[in-house]
Amino acid sequence: MAAAGPRAAPALLLLLLAPLLAASGAGLPPGPAGPAAAPGRTLFVASEFAGIVPNGGIGTFYTALAESLAAQGHPVTLLYTQGTRSHSPGRAFEYWAEHYARKNITLVALPPHRPVGVGYHTGTAYQVYDWLRQQPRYDVAHFPDWQGHG
Repeated sequence: MAAAGPRAAPALLLLLLAPLLAASGAGLPPGPAGPAAAPGRTLFVASEFAGIVPNGGIGTFYTALAESLAAQGHPVTLLYTQGTRSHSPGRAFEYWAEHYARKNITLVALPPHRPVGVGYHTGTAYQVYDWLRQQPRYDVAHFPDWQGHG
């Protein structure tokens, strides 16, 4: 297997941007394997998503990518690792769950249980693992390199 070199980053960027380009009407042509197969179940796990956390690059990026994938018919779930805590004044978690549902995206609050004697981020990573093992399998699960919740 060849090591990822300088050309891997542009290829990955095109892969990530393809749904956004397609949604805008400026999509990329199908690759060597042809057009995409059936929609895949996608999960994003993060401590921020646009709206429920009013700022943050990770939340902004993941939200845009989730909206693009959902617009193409992919089932998308956002697992919010801060539980039901909303940082948006006057707008509770339920507001944001409905907001995302209107965009065909499921916003899920990570259940609030944590092993005794571990730090916040380690405990959150365990919670994510425990939640994932109880779910039907996802085709793609993506975690940012932020806070170690994966």
